[in-house]
Parts: sequence; C-alpha cells; structure tokens
Amino acid sequence: MKTPNAPFGMRLATLSIAIAALLFFSPTQAGGPADQDGDGIADTTDNCPTVANPIQTDSDGDGSGDACQPPDSDGDGVVDPVDNCPTTGNADQTNSDSDAFGNVCDPDDDGDGIADGTDNCVLLANAEQVDTDADTLGDACDLDDDADGVPDNVDNCRVNANASQLDPDADGIGNPCDTDDDGDGVADASDNCPLAANAAQTDTDANGSGDSCEADDDNDGVLDTTDNCPLTFNISQANFDGDATGDDCDDDDDGDSVSDTTDNCLGLANPDQADQDGDNNGNACDADDDGDTFADGADNCPTTANPSQLDSDLDGGGDACDTDIDGDALVNGSDNCPANANADQADQDADHIGDLCDPDRDGDSIENISDNCPLAANVEQVDTDDDGSGDVCDTTPGAPTESPPPPTATPAAVGDSTDDTDTGEVTDASGDGVVVPSSVTGGTGCSLIIR
Repeated sequence: MKTPNAPFGMRLATLSIAIAALLFFSPTQAGGPADQDGDGIADTTDNCPTVANPIQTDSDGDGSGDACQPPDSDGDGVVDPVDNCPTTGNADQTNSDSDAFGNVCDPDDDGDGIADGTDNCVLLANAEQVDTDADTLGDACDLDDDADGVPDNVDNCRVNANASQLDPDADGIGNPCDTDDDGDGVADASDNCPLAANAAQTDTDANGSGDSCEADDDNDGVLDTTDNCPLTFNISQANFDGDATGDDCDDDDDGDSVSDTTDNCLGLANPDQADQDGDNNGNACDADDDGDTFADGADNCPTTANPSQLDSDLDGGGDACDTDIDGDALVNGSDNCPANANADQADQDADHIGDLCDPDRDGDSIENISDNCPLAANVEQVDTDDDGSGDVCDTTPGAPTESPPPPTATPAAVGDSTDDTDTGEVTDASGDGVVVPSSVTGGTGCSLIIR
C-alpha cells in the first residue's frame, strides 16, 4: 500500500496557523531573548524567526524551517505542495498513470493493478500480462511480440511467428494468423485448398484435396501437367485425332469438326457426313453404304443400291452405277441403245432409238414383230403376192401364184431379244437381215430376205 507524504491541504493549514501565531504574538518579550514570532524559540536559533513554528520542522534539512518557505522536502526543485513525490526527488514529476503519485514513489506506475516489481510492462498498463513470446516483456511494451525478427509495426502477424511473412492472398494478414489464407471466402478449416483460391471447392476425384491444389485432379495416375484429360479419368490417354485433348474429354474424337453428339462416324473423320442409305451410319464407317445388303467390298455398286447386282456388260460395275451399261464405249446418256451394245449407233428411222433396241425400226408405227417390212416404212402393209414380205421390201412383189400359200409365220423383230425359235416364228439368227422360218407346215421351206 502507498504511504504518501502529508497531504498538501494539511501542510497548507499548518503554514496558515504559523502565520497567524506570528501576527498574534508580540515581536519581543521583555527581559528575554529576541523571539519575533513568539513561538518560544529565540530568533538566534529559530529556523523561521519571523514565522511561528515551535516544532521547527525542516523537511529538507536546509536550515530554513518549513513554516517560512514553500517546503521542498526532497530538494528536487519542486516544492512539496505541488510535488507528486515530496519526499523522493523527481524533478521531472513523471507520472505514467496520471494518479497523485509520481513514478518514483508509485508502486504501480502504469496503474494496471500489477505491482511494478512483478509487472512485465511497468510503464504500460497490461493487467492481463500477455507475453506471447515468453521473453518477460509483455506484448504491450514488446516491440516484437512473436519474436520472429519482424518488428510489430510491420509484422503481418504480430502475435504469430512468421519470419517469411507469407501472405498468398495479399490481404495484409499473414497466413499464421489469417483464417482464410487464400482469400476465397472459404475458411481454412473447411477449405480443401487452403493456400489456393477455389471458392467452388471443386474436387473431381473426391479425395478431399481440391483440384486447384492437386497434382492429379482425376486420380488416374497421370499428372495434370501431362494428362490429356486432367479432369476425366483416362489411364489409357487414348487420343484418336492426335490433338491435345484425350478422347474421354474430347467432344470431337475424330477431329472432323463435327461434334461427337451428332457425328454419324465417331471413329472416322468424315466432315461431309455422307450417309448414302440414310441409316445414320456415315459412309466412312458403314460396311454397306447403299443399304442393299451387299457389303461394300463385294458390291458392284457400293454407293448405289442394286440388290440384283445386274452387270450387263460384265465389266464389274453394276448397271445401277455403270455409265456404259452395254460396254459399247458410249456413255448411257449419249447411247441410243444404252442396254444393247451398238457402237455404230444405227438408227433407221432417226428417232434416237438405235435399231438394235427399236421396236419399230422403220418408224411406220408397226412394231418390227408384226411389220412385213420392218426396215422399210409401209403403213399399208401391202403384200401383193401374200408371201409375208411387203411390196416395198419384196424383190418379187408379183401377183399371187397357184402354188400353195407359204406357211403362216409371225415375223420376228430383227435384232430384238426375244426367243424366235418357236414353231412358226421367223428368226434372224445371224442378224444379217435374213429371217428364216424355224419350221414349216406343208410346202417347202423358204427364206425371207429383208434389206
């Protein structure tokens, strides 16, 4: 407990009493030693001869009593009435806690309730006595609370040692004392990447370590730096089109600029998406492009449906896709008999249908098979001698003879494709314009020459 000097008020009262006594007593007593102040002390020995002070108090021992001068008991130049430590020299009157007592006589300079003898910050109030680095200097007066070599005024973690001053999110708060080191809004305690900002907390392989700070996000054993699908498990690293993206995460595996979701040939590049048979399998990967049930390798028209596989000229190209069906070196569009080889393109009636395939070669509107002059127009079909050969083409169109009439014959179309060997039919087997009855009933056989 503090033991203060006599209060200023009491001392002032004492001084007043002494002055009153001086005024009251006679300056001299008859017949005795001079005693101006009448305090019973002879002037020759009175330390205050003009101020009554029978007690003769002289606190500072300077020979002048306290009653006749403002006392300065400790001789520090500050008179007692205003000295905050009147009996202990303290000319600067320092008083840290601004109480009535200067530090030199105050047992608790900072007024924090902790006696100076045990206070780890004598001049700075710190009732809690916090000393983070346990160096006997309380934090309140320690210039480096965490003893990390970085002064508190520039330390980004004043009470957490962090000599490196690591602060990834540059928020001015060092990691050791930052509850969100990466500044992503997710507290470090629950952040799956506390040192890498990842507000979404994406963790592709669900291993508790976020993608932002994991070296193998998909946990396929291939590091992200070399993984062609870093977020999709793909140990094989298959990459059909050889681009930088593996098939498992490539939306265009074959690199034909057509998305896999709509590509009709996922494994083969086919930017044109050609699909001859419309079966949703592009030609590039369809084993039967034309859908005629014949595999392309065996189909004589792989892109034109022709289940019959007809090949008139036996050139290996089916008629359905052969530009020269009859193989006469004339393309179908220019050939007047595209299905019958006729390199000479003979066309008796100039009707653009070659004689070889024209059912009415002479253009008289009577089909060859019924025409008695198939190569000479004769609409009337006059046959004077009734020999089956019309007058216009009969070399002997004379009158009828008495000889038996020739057997009835049905002329066959010259060069047509019908079988003319039946009984009673006339054929031109050699194609030279001479038809011969295949059999004759009654009479003798004859030849009909047609020119």
